[in-house]
Amino acid sequence: MARKKTKFYVAIAVIIGVMGALLYFTTTSSAVYYMKPSELISKVKNDKAIHEDRVRIGGLVVDEELEGDNVGRKWEFHLTDERGDVKNKLVMVNMENAKKSETIKIKYDGIVPDTFKAGGMAIVEGKYNEDGEFIADQLIAKCPSKYVDVKRPDQVEEGI
Repeated sequence: MARKKTKFYVAIAVIIGVMGALLYFTTTSSAVYYMKPSELISKVKNDKAIHEDRVRIGGLVVDEELEGDNVGRKWEFHLTDERGDVKNKLVMVNMENAKKSETIKIKYDGIVPDTFKAGGMAIVEGKYNEDGEFIADQLIAKCPSKYVDVKRPDQVEEGI
């Protein structure tokens, strides 16, 4: 009877160990650091090995620097740090107002969502190359947290 209990506990321990190892390896291989552009720039100065890691950065899309179209699927733009006074709003930020130490050039090859626009928030995932450009393979456009209803001229005062 004692041998059966021992075998049972060993089998349970092996199953839990295998499940734990699978969980650990799947989460660490898909984990990606999330940073602001300024954090990535300062990290690159201190750690050159960052060029080998996948990174996710988020920030405001600089308005003058947005180039590309969904036909050619080649996009180039700059991301700058989100500012406290523009949180969750669509705000135009030009290169003159953006600090160089907080701005990263992004190159993205793919289709962008309809909500991606200058002054909006975007999150990109990819690698930061040694030329100072971020080569993104994923792009997510963040929507403003608050949508404002726009009144159309054909709407009646009664709330149609």
